[in-house]
Amino acid sequence: MHEDDAKAQLRRRFLDARRQLDHAEWRRMSDAITDQVIRLPHYRNCAVLLTYVSAKDNEADTHTLIDHALRCGKKVLVPVMGGERGLMEWSWLKNRNELTPVRFGLLEPDLTLSADY
Repeated sequence: MHEDDAKAQLRRRFLDARRQLDHAEWRRMSDAITDQVIRLPHYRNCAVLLTYVSAKDNEADTHTLIDHALRCGKKVLVPVMGGERGLMEWSWLKNRNELTPVRFGLLEPDLTLSADY
């Protein structure tokens, strides 16, 4: 099996497993991940958090972590697709209310809401 085929097969298997989680189990697992991250010395001591924004398919919830980081005064950066070459870039997220759905159901900051980015 080619390495790309093996990766694709693994991605499908884990996506299927995530999609089969019921809401209570997904919430329990997401909360456990968030609790572990918040206890990490690297997290406690960081000034900037780079994270994705969970949006679909029972991804581990990052909204709770983002809210915690913002309350603690950390600068939160999240990925956005675009730029001149369509590459991923990092955007400053000041508030989760700035998030808007984009292609593939992803959430990204609405850059029109603030000129301070």
